[in-house]
Amino acid sequence: MKLALMGTQSNPVGSKWVAQYWYYRNMIFYKNLVNLITSGDDRIFVLYGAGHLYLLKQFLIESNIFNLKTAHDYINN
Repeated sequence: MKLALMGTQSNPVGSKWVAQYWYYRNMIFYKNLVNLITSGDDRIFVLYGAGHLYLLKQFLIESNIFNLKTAHDYINN
């Protein structure tokens, strides 16, 4: 969110970057994950940096395609 604040009123470079690059990049990750599915029984292990977690979780949950489990689900049990 700090990155989105970079720039000026007339040239909000940070907001442009977040909207045009970061969101797009995470959507490509999501698309690639969907393309890995070959059956309803598939399990896919995904390891990305923590900065991607929020958007990837959002995309995966809202798709209603995935039964998402995070490392946190396993570590705390």
